[in-house]
Amino acid sequence: MASIKDVAARAGVSVATASRVLNDSTPVTLETRDRVLAAVQAMDYSIDQRARALRRQKSGTLGLIVAEIRNPFFTEAIHSIEAIAYENNHSLFLCNSDEDPERERFHLRAMQAQRIDGIIILPVTASGRPLLPLVGHEIPVVCLDRRVYDLDLDVVLVDNVAGARLAVAHLAALGHQRIGYIGGRPVTPGIERLEGYRRGLEEYGIPEDPHLMRDGDSMRESGYREALALLDLADPPTAIFVINNPMSLGALTAIHERGLRVPQDISVVGFDDAPWSALLDPPLTTVAQPTDRLGRAAVRLLLERIDGGYAGPARRVILPPHFVAQGERARAVGASRVPGGASAATKWHYRATATEETPAGWPIGLLRRVGMNNLPGKVPGVVRLMGDKCGELSAAVAHELGLRQGIAVSISGIDAHAGMVGMDVLTPRTLAFITGTSTCHLAQSPRAVFDRGLWGPFEAAVIAGEWTLEAGQASTGGTVRWLLDTLGGVLPPGAERYAAADAAAAAVLPGADGLTVLDFWQGSRTPIKDPAARGTIWGLTTTHGPGHLLRAVYEGTAYGNRHILEMLDRLGVSTERIVACGGGTRSMLWLQILADVAGVPITLPETPDAVALGTALCAAVGAGAYPDLRAAGRAMVRLTTTVEPNAAMRAPYDEGYGRYKDTYAALAPLF
Repeated sequence: MASIKDVAARAGVSVATASRVLNDSTPVTLETRDRVLAAVQAMDYSIDQRARALRRQKSGTLGLIVAEIRNPFFTEAIHSIEAIAYENNHSLFLCNSDEDPERERFHLRAMQAQRIDGIIILPVTASGRPLLPLVGHEIPVVCLDRRVYDLDLDVVLVDNVAGARLAVAHLAALGHQRIGYIGGRPVTPGIERLEGYRRGLEEYGIPEDPHLMRDGDSMRESGYREALALLDLADPPTAIFVINNPMSLGALTAIHERGLRVPQDISVVGFDDAPWSALLDPPLTTVAQPTDRLGRAAVRLLLERIDGGYAGPARRVILPPHFVAQGERARAVGASRVPGGASAATKWHYRATATEETPAGWPIGLLRRVGMNNLPGKVPGVVRLMGDKCGELSAAVAHELGLRQGIAVSISGIDAHAGMVGMDVLTPRTLAFITGTSTCHLAQSPRAVFDRGLWGPFEAAVIAGEWTLEAGQASTGGTVRWLLDTLGGVLPPGAERYAAADAAAAAVLPGADGLTVLDFWQGSRTPIKDPAARGTIWGLTTTHGPGHLLRAVYEGTAYGNRHILEMLDRLGVSTERIVACGGGTRSMLWLQILADVAGVPITLPETPDAVALGTALCAAVGAGAYPDLRAAGRAMVRLTTTVEPNAAMRAPYDEGYGRYKDTYAALAPLF
């Protein structure tokens, strides 16, 4: 690791001079300062945080310098940071730089004098020079919302490029070709959101017009001023994208003064979902930042540095934004197809959120290079979340359905995701188990995780800012039905054969006398749908009867379920409760085997059709009856029967599970 002596030698100055530059204690020439800063960057000069934690007595205080305390985004960030600091026994020293470099420098010196343990800063400029004294005094620094480009520091950002592309995609999908832009100061949000705006125009084949691009100073007054300039053009824009809250408010004021209406006369999309956005009429459509998660991530990075838990290279955390469509909803529904988040996530992924830095969804550039230029245009660019109101029943549709005109129409999702909502499986450590011909396992995760046996993760498929994880067994109920059809002459006909089969299976001890059942189907293929599908019943002898076969199928699907739970647990997504629905839940024997093998209780909802109930929850949220899906779930979902695992059965099932895994590994290559 480079030392200050190494930095001084590389810069060709004395250690004292290098120290003066780092401490910003006495003036040095600009040329000398630049040489020292260049040496710091080239040699990756950093501090041994573990040694720092031992040498330096902690004050228990964190510093926070925001750039403009009146901005609602910064206010929400302060609340989040203070809360997590308090949870970790730290107080907060708060300062406001007011976008003034000298004021920022004053606060930094004050915090240094107060022996602050570490500082979170929203820097005024893109230069790290004001932060060098902190580095020299071994004070950890985390940049929030804005990065500095000449000093390697931990930084937490929203994906600004992706957010701006979402805004342009929304407006382009409404048919706008002249989309104005009001940018801000030359710091990270302004730089990256401009890049996203330009990328969005390019993706939709809209020519870039310099006359439609205006630079503000991030304050409300400049949003007002630049919006007037755009409206006064000979060929004004039909839509405006404004990159922050205060300037959005200024732009709306200008539009109102000119006698124009949003969205009837001009469309507006902002960035940051301010509390006042929903109070406007109509509410402002915005790109929302996960402010709470940004603040929490910044504190976590800082505390790891302070406590000496991390001393490695600078880290960069980039969190995804999400789109909050408000006043444009009715126009969007009338102008184009508007897919729900669940459908878009699983079928198209998110074209609008993919960037070179955070690749996701369809590789647009690659498609163009291979001549498939028309495909990106077929991918939905406007995506709604489950529970979003997307329109109202027209008179014609209301008449056909026998309903009242104007009833809210809301976004639901694919059947599995609607079932997850209908069982209220939206909290950590809970798994949705939907069983029919096949099974689908679903869980929510605060982060994206990947594994060969996992589908997704699907960002914002059900809840904004979260990922939906899916796994499953391709043939479960289908295998049972195939087996009973095959044994048709042995068991009673009709519905009675299921009860008779369960009774025969219940008479067989765990382990099914050595039988092991495996399936190798993927993508919901079953013997019912696809006669070429293959599986294995291993160890079959002439002593085995229908009860043994059915018990082996039940246990095989239970072993597959346990395999999935172990995979999720390995990925950090643990399961303490399973909520199950679907045709398979009619067999209490199978549910008991599932619970015993997994060692996890299985609960059933009062409403057997969880998919229908989940869709009703989405409708209730869209109609405004509940603020979000979680609140609707707490109010509308009732859970009844719970099947508890029998600890005495763990040992025999552990043996069968080991045989299942060994057999699977041995036979998988053959299938």
